[in-house]
Amino acid sequence: MDFDAVTASPMPGTTYFARMPFRGLIVATHFEGQIPVLRQGYRHPFGDLAGAPGNPLREARKRGSYSELNVIATENEDVANALSSWASAPNKPRSSLTSGRGSIAVKFTNPQLVFGFRLIPLTSEEGSNPNVVIRLYDEIGRRLGPPIQVTEFGEFTWLHRDALRRIKGFEVVNPGGARVAMDAIVFELPILIGRLSKF
Repeated sequence: MDFDAVTASPMPGTTYFARMPFRGLIVATHFEGQIPVLRQGYRHPFGDLAGAPGNPLREARKRGSYSELNVIATENEDVANALSSWASAPNKPRSSLTSGRGSIAVKFTNPQLVFGFRLIPLTSEEGSNPNVVIRLYDEIGRRLGPPIQVTEFGEFTWLHRDALRRIKGFEVVNPGGARVAMDAIVFELPILIGRLSKF
């Protein structure tokens, strides 16, 4: 799932109200049953999710209070559109400083055995590494394994250690210093786009 066909603009990007449906997955800011919150992270606030998703796992159809999806036209090595989310601090306008700090929830149409994506920086801030937390869920909104922490940019693939199709969705939260976006979400087939991890 590349985002090059989606309308984008330079940072802070093009905003999408609540959800973005694609063939095989839907992207939102959170799952139904979760409470979007704003927390203070490394230097900047970030959008987080409190509570467990409902049963069955469904994407929220209303915009979260503190995160909003946006698609940014990046100008890194390859010019491409990337999915991000900006954290909405009360009484502050949307800006490039809050892009890449909101929450993202991805729900697959079918449960997955393996999935992956490319994590990319939105800016080239020297010495700023990502500190992204990923939580995985099954069809009834139950968490699968412990949270996964990603502390570098690149391409990643996650495989269920029992080789079962149980991954119905995942959420991405960014409490770290670097602003991030994601692209090239792979699913349905066990295509390895980068480092393989089992959970």
